[in-house]
Amino acid sequence: MQQELFQRIASSVALLPIVIGAIIVGDILFNALLYLILVLMLIEWIKISYKKALLSIMGILYIVGAMLFWVLHQSDRYTLLYIFPLVWVNDVSAYFFGKLIGGAKLAPKISPNKTWSGAIAGFTASVIMYFCSVKVFRFSISATGIVITAFLAILSILGDLLESKVKRILKVKDTGNIIPGHGGILDRMDSFLAVTWGIIILNYFRM
Repeated sequence: MQQELFQRIASSVALLPIVIGAIIVGDILFNALLYLILVLMLIEWIKISYKKALLSIMGILYIVGAMLFWVLHQSDRYTLLYIFPLVWVNDVSAYFFGKLIGGAKLAPKISPNKTWSGAIAGFTASVIMYFCSVKVFRFSISATGIVITAFLAILSILGDLLESKVKRILKVKDTGNIIPGHGGILDRMDSFLAVTWGIIILNYFRM
């Protein structure tokens, strides 16, 4: 547990400066990072799903749609400075407290290792991160901000479960092995993709 937890934290810490740098610099570097991640995810996905044509096509649309949203909404890229930490805090907290506390399984037929204690811990950590962000950046606490954060935190958990379900259908453990402690790029981005679709939905209703 300690080794895998360390790998998860180390991977997140190593990737965070790259993501933050690309967001702040913007334009060419930001787009280059998005397209690189997109290509790597598609390679992983096609490699494990090509034998199931319909599922493969649905997955491609799911991945491409989420990543193109950020390409087409450059003005919203600073939102990622909130989303990435939210997803990573959720993931690490869920893993740590799920292993530490154990208890009832969240979805035993989909992912036997995930527990309700882990899911609740991940959700709580995401909400706490909202209050920390408000304090650091001196924003006003709002009911809307709390609700949106809670909504995205739930989607983060569901995104992880969705990938676990798909991997079970495809009979694979990981989508790849490029990131220590996580497997492939898709294993690292599963929650992010789900949260992005949540942002897309929120943007639609905002319009």
